[in-house]
Amino acid sequence: MFANGTFHKWIYLAVALLMVASVTAFGAPAEAQQAMPGVGRGFTATIDTATYAPEPGKPQTTISLKADQVAGKTMQLQGDFVAMDVDLDTLTISAFAVEGTMVYAMVVPQHGSILSDDLIIRFEGEKVFVERKGPNGLMRFKAEDGNDGGLLEWTPEPRQPEVMNVEYTLGPGLRYTGLLLSITGEQQLHFAGLKQGFESSSAAPDHPELARPVFWTPMSSLWSVSRMSKVETELDGPFGTGAFVAFIDGVAYKAKKAGDRTTFKLKAARVAGKTMQVVGLYNTMSISLDTFAVTNFSVDGVILYQSMAPQQNAILTGDLLMEFDKEKIRLERPGAAGLMKFRASDTNFLKIIEWSPNPAPPNRMDIVFTLGAGISYTGTDPVGPGQVRLLFSGMGKTGWEISRPTPGDPELANLTSWTPTSSIWSVSAASSVNTELPLP
Repeated sequence: MFANGTFHKWIYLAVALLMVASVTAFGAPAEAQQAMPGVGRGFTATIDTATYAPEPGKPQTTISLKADQVAGKTMQLQGDFVAMDVDLDTLTISAFAVEGTMVYAMVVPQHGSILSDDLIIRFEGEKVFVERKGPNGLMRFKAEDGNDGGLLEWTPEPRQPEVMNVEYTLGPGLRYTGLLLSITGEQQLHFAGLKQGFESSSAAPDHPELARPVFWTPMSSLWSVSRMSKVETELDGPFGTGAFVAFIDGVAYKAKKAGDRTTFKLKAARVAGKTMQVVGLYNTMSISLDTFAVTNFSVDGVILYQSMAPQQNAILTGDLLMEFDKEKIRLERPGAAGLMKFRASDTNFLKIIEWSPNPAPPNRMDIVFTLGAGISYTGTDPVGPGQVRLLFSGMGKTGWEISRPTPGDPELANLTSWTPTSSIWSVSAASSVNTELPLP
């Protein structure tokens, strides 16, 4: 399993734009976001009234059941974190749940036959391996009892044509949000809502080929899997940090190495009239490079801001400075109204956004924030002399906007006005305004 907050080794080259409009109605409730990552003690398997479990003290236990014992039966697999039902005639999985939340309503291996051989169940720590043969080959999957990292993996061995499809249908309150492609051709199909994670295919010595997604909709996906490939489901930890990749006209910009600071300076002619897509493990957004207006800023698949618009009344005309530093991206570009500066962090806690422009005389600029659907401002809270924070909540997200004095920005930005859905902050050359989410 991946540790919580790890960047999952992915380097993004291409992205299907996130279907965030379909996700906003399915934000993760606050209680679903608080589960801490863990590994269970493993599974028990129940068929009719018989229960099968690992033998105490043994690292591995294998159970073999004759075909006539399991024909037409359903098996319940129950762990500390994960539970599911398995149709033993087909190995179709239903009601795949993690901590009581149904991640998959159904997972169907489309082998087109009734399995007819003996059933093999192997318990190995927190893992269980289930396999059974039929006329069209060996069907096999692995499940892990946890709530973070790898949870379900299909490694079938179909006969001619040695390839088959596996269809996934998400549970209520989840939606697929987008497809990411790695530098080696591996793909991640992300989902968000009551739980967040992705389906993916990765190469391994025993499975050197890559499974591929045939198609996907907001609710279902279809993966093509050969006997030399696999497809797996992983959940993201509830809190963590990642790293951003930015795309301009299909060209990707990123840190040269994970964790390294990397700076790009793009000529004005290269970025004039362009929109940049910024994709991270936790956060995504679109940015107009002419104005630095940000749209569809999402956290964990939930649109936190429909827009953030600096009111500069002028087009930026200078070169674009773009810097990647660990989980952060920093952007600067000058124009007639002054120097625009914006920074975001690919994380779902603490400071995720900072605006710190250097406006031209009269040395102040308004920034208008518009919240996403289902999120509202709830009030102000004094936190220091002359300092307030504006609180918001909804769609499983809580946080605030605030101006904090720093050596670089010793003044405070002013909260000019706010409504339930929008706010206006007046920012000077010596102040900044941040968006922050609470610590886990």
